[in-house]
Amino acid sequence: SQDCIKTGAQLRRSTDIVRLNEWEREVFHELLREKLCASQESICEAMAFCFDKSGAARELAGLLKDSLLETGNEISLETRIARLFLMSDILFNSQQPGVRNAFQYRNAIEAMSPEVFECLGKYECGRMTKNKLRKAVSSVLSAWTNWSVFDSDFIDKLECKFEGREILVTGKVNNEGEQSLEDQEEETRPDSDNKEGLVSVDDKEAPVSTTPRGTWTSATNDNVDADVDGEAI
Repeated sequence: SQDCIKTGAQLRRSTDIVRLNEWEREVFHELLREKLCASQESICEAMAFCFDKSGAARELAGLLKDSLLETGNEISLETRIARLFLMSDILFNSQQPGVRNAFQYRNAIEAMSPEVFECLGKYECGRMTKNKLRKAVSSVLSAWTNWSVFDSDFIDKLECKFEGREILVTGKVNNEGEQSLEDQEEETRPDSDNKEGLVSVDDKEAPVSTTPRGTWTSATNDNVDADVDGEAI
C-alpha cells in the first residue's frame, strides 16, 4: 500500500531497529565463522544472507566488524582475507539501486574501515604471508577507488592505517622524515628580502632577463659614411 512506501530520507530518519532472531543469528554465525573461506561461493552466500536480512543491517555490520577485528593465531590468513572480501562485496552491492537499507551497510563500512585496516596491518606473520595480505588489501582499495564509493583522501587514510604510517598533514613531516610537497615548494621559493634581479612594475616584482635578445645596433652611427656608393643621397 502507499502507506508502506518511504523515501530514502524517511528511511534514514526511521528509528525502527530490526534485530535477528536466534535462528538467523546462528545461521549467520555459521556462514561467517565456519563456512566462509576464500571461495567465491561461500562469500556470495554470506553476502546474499546479509541483503536478505537487510532490515537488521546494523546488527549484521556489527557482527562482521567484530569478526574482522578478532586477533589471535587461531584465525588463519585465508579467513581474514575472506572476511575482508565479504565486507567489500557488501559495500559494492550497497551501491546498487533498489537495495533496501543499503545506505546502512555503506555507512557502517565507512565507519569501521579505519579500525579494520589498522587491525589487519598489525597481523603478525612472516614476510611472504604479509605480502599476500598486502596484495589482498591493495586489490580491495583499488576496487573501492574504481567504484568511487569513497574519496581519495579516505582511501589514502586506509592505506596509511594498514601500513602503519602516520597520516600526512599539510606542513608536517611523516615518520620516515619525508617532507610534504608544499614545504618543499616553500623552500625553493626565492627569499622575499632578496630583491636582486627583480624590477618593480606597478608595485609588483617581475623577473628581469639579462640574456641578449639580438644584435641590434644604434640607429645613429657617426662612423657610417653618408655617401657609401659615391653618389649624393
